[in-house]
Amino acid sequence: MLYNVCLGGIRLKNPAASDRIYHLIKQQILDKRLFPGSHIVEDNIAREEGISRAAVRGVMSRLQNDGYVKIIPNKGSFVINPTVDEIKMLYNTRLYLELGTASLAVKNVTPEIIDRMQANYEAQKQLKSRFNIGEYAILNRDFHWAIAEAS
Repeated sequence: MLYNVCLGGIRLKNPAASDRIYHLIKQQILDKRLFPGSHIVEDNIAREEGISRAAVRGVMSRLQNDGYVKIIPNKGSFVINPTVDEIKMLYNTRLYLELGTASLAVKNVTPEIIDRMQANYEAQKQLKSRFNIGEYAILNRDFHWAIAEAS
């Protein structure tokens, strides 16, 4: 058997399965199908997906590193549930980073980037009537990425 990926010290036969599970759980969190504080039962995922618990732990570790879950030793993995103060700190940090990035972008922005940002803004306005957190996250990321590209 060939093992071509090592995730969290575990050699996986099928790295595509781990990537698929990672993206599935991440999307469920973004879509609010898994709520903050929800327990993610590793045994159930391993059984349903036909992979080892060690592989699932690797996926959970990756989700924790990316800020989607918190692993509590001897208790399991849980969807992050930030406090109000953590959210405020995150938004304040983001504000300062974006102000600095925007000031750099003003000097380098192109008509193409402005058109792309305008189209994105219009798409976000359309989304208000049928809000979907997954679509919003993608639009929001792309809008801010355009600013970063110009900076």
